[in-house]
Amino acid sequence: MNKLNIYEIVTEQILEIMAQGVIPWKKPWNARGSHRNLVSGKQYRGVNVFLLSCSPFSSPWWITFKQATEKGGKIRKGQKGRKVVFWKPLLINEENATTGKTEKKKIFMLRYYTIFNLEQVDGIEAPVEPESEKHEPIAEAEKIVSDMQNCPDILEAAGNKACYYPSRDEVQMPFFQDFDEAEKYYSTLFHELAHYAVSLIMPR
Repeated sequence: MNKLNIYEIVTEQILEIMAQGVIPWKKPWNARGSHRNLVSGKQYRGVNVFLLSCSPFSSPWWITFKQATEKGGKIRKGQKGRKVVFWKPLLINEENATTGKTEKKKIFMLRYYTIFNLEQVDGIEAPVEPESEKHEPIAEAEKIVSDMQNCPDILEAAGNKACYYPSRDEVQMPFFQDFDEAEKYYSTLFHELAHYAVSLIMPR
């Protein structure tokens, strides 16, 4: 796989994300913890952070098909993996066409591989992690919600979706503690409640 094809793969994934209406660089919540490989424990870096942050999963743990098999796990049927890229500098010997001497030249090895989130795998448990510092609810914001007449049901769930479902009269939110700050949780919640308010005055 040459560099151009890898760039095309990454670009295609980004375009697919944008076509879904997701703007991850503005998303104020995250998967729980930094994205890491379950076996090596290493954090994913660069564009991989961007790509993995767009996934609908809350687990920060990722694994390849081979790694899952070796650990006794099984990728669930029909699950689609995410492509991530890997690169590192290499020194090779190359003859200088002018001098005829062999010189060291730095090149970059670039490749991609497919990984799966631990939520897509059966038979492997996530490592137990120490609890991170938690932010507290904002009383004034909570009162605004509690005082709202005919407020729709507000349900929290793992994932990267915050939206209002008119057919169910329900607001879905990521978990409160998945947000970077409490203020960002309420900002997102009020945005979705505004969609609810608009639905009351707009013809269906």
